[in-house]
Amino acid sequence: MSEHYDGTDCAAAVDSGGVMLPVHRRAGSDSGAVSLAVVEALAEARGVSPLELDPPLFDAVDPEALDGLFAASDAISDGRVVFTVDDHEVTVTADDDVYVRSID
Repeated sequence: MSEHYDGTDCAAAVDSGGVMLPVHRRAGSDSGAVSLAVVEALAEARGVSPLELDPPLFDAVDPEALDGLFAASDAISDGRVVFTVDDHEVTVTADDDVYVRSID
């Protein structure tokens, strides 16, 4: 992959006018953990609190392993990890961007 994934096909949240919005988070901006950014993006996509996320992230992927993949992000210059959590596809890019889109 020569270009970074920009998430243009990600749409999982709906605003008050019914317009589909992309769900996007950048890891490192607040907490630094990719797994936390994934949880926040999934919760937003589902319209729930991160504490109410069901199924939890660890049912789909090991959060510590996910964080470990991106901990040395300087060593990763390209690529992405894609996985499914229930009815959403999650994409984490080498730039620490997290995108969530509905797949139902």
